[in-house]
Amino acid sequence: MLCALDYAMTDGINKAVLQLVRHQVLGAVACLPVSDLWPQSARLLREEVVENPALSAVIGMHLSLTGAFSPLSSGFAPANRLSEGSLPRRQDLIAAARFGGLDARILEGEFRTQIKRFIAHMGRSPAFILLEEAIIMFAPAVLGATASLGHFNLGSIAMVVPTLSRPGGLRERMARRFVWHSDLHQAQSWNRRMLVEVKQFKRLPQKSSWRQDTQIWYAVRPSLDEERDRARLERFDNDPGRRFDQMDWFNT
Repeated sequence: MLCALDYAMTDGINKAVLQLVRHQVLGAVACLPVSDLWPQSARLLREEVVENPALSAVIGMHLSLTGAFSPLSSGFAPANRLSEGSLPRRQDLIAAARFGGLDARILEGEFRTQIKRFIAHMGRSPAFILLEEAIIMFAPAVLGATASLGHFNLGSIAMVVPTLSRPGGLRERMARRFVWHSDLHQAQSWNRRMLVEVKQFKRLPQKSSWRQDTQIWYAVRPSLDEERDRARLERFDNDPGRRFDQMDWFNT
C-alpha cells in the first residue's frame, strides 16, 4: 500500500495528496489532526475523496508526540525546552524519561484529544493509525496509545508502525532496554502494518502492489509548497528548503 504522510501540514501538501488520490496513485492518506489546518483540510478531504464514490482511499491519522505543533490537551508534559508551546523534541522526551517524568496518563490525554479531533472533523473513526517513532520508543507513550485505542473501541484497528532507527551507541542501546523500555510495543496486541518510508523515488514499488493491503505500507511525503506556505513552514520545519516537488515521479 502506498501511503501519503503529513496531510494537513500545509496547503501545498494537501493539494498534492488530493491530486494523487484523484489519479488513484495513493491507496492511503495519513492525516495530522494536531495541525492548525486540520478543520479545513478535513472538509476538503471529505468533499473530494470520502463523499466521491468514484474514488477510494483509506483515510487514517498520524498520532503525534513530537514536532512544532502545539499540544491539543491542557497540562501536557514534558515541555519543549527550545520552543515554548510546541510538542517536545526527542531530546526532551529522553530527559523526562531519565528522571521518570513521562506520565502515561498525560500522554494518553493528548492522544485521546488528537483522535477525538480527527473524528469530530471527519465524521468517522480513522481506518488506521500511524505511530511516529518516538511513541514506540518510550514505554509510557506505548501504554498511552494503547489505552487511547481502548477508549475509542479501536482495538482491532490497523496500526502502521515504523522501524526503529539504530541506537546511537552503547549508552542509547542500554537506555532503550532498561530506562525507556522500547521493546514494550512488541508485546502490544496491535493489528500491525510495517511502515517503510521511500527514500529513493526511482525505486518505488510497482504500481500493481501499491493498493494491496499487505504487511508493508510504503510512505511518501508529497509536497507542492506555495509561496504563502513559506512563512508557516518556517515554524514547522527547521529547513523548509529540504522539501521538494515529488509529483514528477508519479506522473511518469
